[in-house]
Amino acid sequence: MKNNLIVVLLLLFGCLQKENMKQCEWILGNWKFITDRGTFYESWEKQDVRHFKGRGCFVIKGDTVFKEALMLENKNGGIFYIPTIGNKNEKKPVEFMMMAMGKELIFENLSHDFPKRIVYQYADDDHIMVTLSGLEKGEVRKEVLNFIREH
Repeated sequence: MKNNLIVVLLLLFGCLQKENMKQCEWILGNWKFITDRGTFYESWEKQDVRHFKGRGCFVIKGDTVFKEALMLENKNGGIFYIPTIGNKNEKKPVEFMMMAMGKELIFENLSHDFPKRIVYQYADDDHIMVTLSGLEKGEVRKEVLNFIREH
């Protein structure tokens, strides 16, 4: 009887994990944010029910000056935003745990320097806002990126 209960709980937990990622699907696709300095591109694709793979880059006058590999992963009972930036953190990924989902995906890692918090906010099917916030050199810093979907 005890084993049956464990199996039922594991199946239920697996279904909940799949459902959680479904609520994040609005992030999928190709996005761009144009600034006076250059253009930031971000793209996301669904790998499977527990993994979304992404990439981002900042391009100035045709030169890519910043690259990052991104992962949204459902593991260990939570959803994690995992960026890997080539020249930061010894090229190791940093995990940000999801704190809220829905029209906003809020991720935090309070032990990280900057950002400590990353928020993806759904505006409509063609617009999302990404806010990065935290401390940098003891000062509060906040960046807001207004992305438009590329068709």
